[in-house]
Amino acid sequence: MSHESAYSRGVSILFKKGVDFIIHSKILHLIGRYVILKAEIKEKMYLLINIYAPNKDTNIVEFLKDLGTTLQKENLDDEENIILGGDFNCPLNPVLDKKGGILLPRKSVVATIDCLCADFDLVDIWRVTNRSTKSYTWSQNSPMILYRLDHWLISNNLQDLVTTTDIIPAIKTDHAAISIKFSISEKHIKGPGHSKMNCSLLDDKDYIRDVTAKIPI
Repeated sequence: MSHESAYSRGVSILFKKGVDFIIHSKILHLIGRYVILKAEIKEKMYLLINIYAPNKDTNIVEFLKDLGTTLQKENLDDEENIILGGDFNCPLNPVLDKKGGILLPRKSVVATIDCLCADFDLVDIWRVTNRSTKSYTWSQNSPMILYRLDHWLISNNLQDLVTTTDIIPAIKTDHAAISIKFSISEKHIKGPGHSKMNCSLLDDKDYIRDVTAKIPI
């Protein structure tokens, strides 16, 4: 995990007891905005990333560019199995991912996320499996505004392994949780094809299950 203080920021990746994994390397953000783990799970390598982006657009752009640069400097951009999740603090499509308020795209942030996806061959897997569904991970009451701010961006070649991805209720937080489940088997072949804490839970047996939750202190 990485955090700045007991009152601001914080991200974590949790592995369920009994999961067969080896951590080969880790990178922790100095002020608690991301955790990057290169982990071997059932003899296959995965890059697990959990983020908590800033609020202002200029800061989000800078943060995401820094994340991409860090991955390249550490030669992690060649990894084929990337699972990147967390609070991006930005809806990717204002028509589908926002309700209420001004439906204008936040072009600089969306463009930066698009570049990140292009550079690392990532897809917004929830939107891939829910083409026109309107569902949200954050809301406020006055005025009523709803956003899908939390996303799972995964390697394109992992799409066929995803069995479910969902937006589900979470307790003691103003965000919903996002979940994703993968079916991992021997046939899996790599290749193309409030302080808030983001938690990723890795389940045992034939599945990886990741959940992002924000926990106020």
